[in-house]
This record gives sequence, structure tokens and C-alpha cells, in this order.
Amino acid sequence: MTEGTETRNVLATTEEQYITETEGLWQEENNNEPKVAEKSRNNRPDETDRWNTHFNALLKFKEENGHCLVPHNYKDRAGLARWVKRQRYQYKLYQRGKPAFTNPERVCMLEDVGFVWDSHKVNWQKSFQDLIDFKREYGHVDVPTKFPRNQSLATWVNRQRGQYKLYRDGKQSSIDMHRFESLESLGFRWEIRNLKKNTEERKKKSPIA
Repeated sequence: MTEGTETRNVLATTEEQYITETEGLWQEENNNEPKVAEKSRNNRPDETDRWNTHFNALLKFKEENGHCLVPHNYKDRAGLARWVKRQRYQYKLYQRGKPAFTNPERVCMLEDVGFVWDSHKVNWQKSFQDLIDFKREYGHVDVPTKFPRNQSLATWVNRQRGQYKLYRDGKQSSIDMHRFESLESLGFRWEIRNLKKNTEERKKKSPIA
């Protein structure tokens, strides 16, 4: 397996992959329920009660964390994490004019509490802000591969380089011109050949390990 192929397999997350994964999860959870017309099911009292129960759980999560970005692997409330994924998938169907278990009222309720439909975009912005904070503290954006203070930032930085290679080669990538220019504005280095040498030199001035 080539480096480029491995990078795509590990890093590339397309909308269709996300939809397929989420659709499979939703179908697995509901395959034992009786088949009913979507329009009538969406108004069933028991289904509405379940939706409201999860919505209230989301409100509690926001109260505790200050946001609605429930992690996909949230072990404390796995049911809430699955429900949040389902809302995003159903919203995509709704936007495309396809049958969906959502409606304008639910969309408004979620948006009013700050629900994020595109979690990937928000997570990218959060990591970008972390990179800005890193530069403010250290004067550069050469985040080491091993950075215990914020290992997720180190992983994200490495992922941007992998996605840039795909973008540069005209392949599907999460990097677009806006993200490319945003990283460039910070002095982001896309090639890491000399990164190790420069990092060793900086350790004398700024211990970041």
C-alpha cells in the first residue's frame, strides 16, 4: 500500500461515507420496529416522546459542557450520541427533499439551542484556533508529532499535511482554498523534511515537550 493510499484510507472523510455510516446505524436501531409511512410515523406520540427525551438530554449536555457538540464516541451517553448523528443524517435528507423523520419545528428547536449540523467544520475551526494559540505561545506552528499538552492538535496538524497532499494531487480532500490560505497565513509548513531539525533547534529556546 502506498503512502498516498494509506493516507486516504485513514484521513479522508467524505460526506457519502458519513451518510452511509449513519444510515446503517439508524437502520440497525429501528429494524425491529413495524414499517409505517414516514409522514404518519413522524407524528406518532411515542416517537415524539422519544425525540423530546433525547432533546432534553441534549439540553442537559449543553448545560454541562457549554455546547451541543456531543462526541461520536460519547460513552457516558451513547444513546444521545447516536441520536445526534441521526439528526444530522435526517437533516441532510430533509434538505434534499427526501422523506425524513424531521420537520421545520424540530430543525428550529435544534438551531435555537446552537445545534451544529456540520460537526466536521466546527471541529476544524476549533483545532485551527488551538494552532493560533500555539503560535501565540511559541512563535511558530511547527507542532511536534508528540505534544502531550495537546496531542489532538499534533494529530490534526499531521492530518492537514496528509490532506494537502491529496488536494495538491487533485484528489478528494478535506482541504479547500479557504483552509489552505488560513493555514498559510500562520506560516504553516506543508513539508516536514526539515521540521525535525528546526524543532531540535527551538527546544533550546522554548521547551514544548
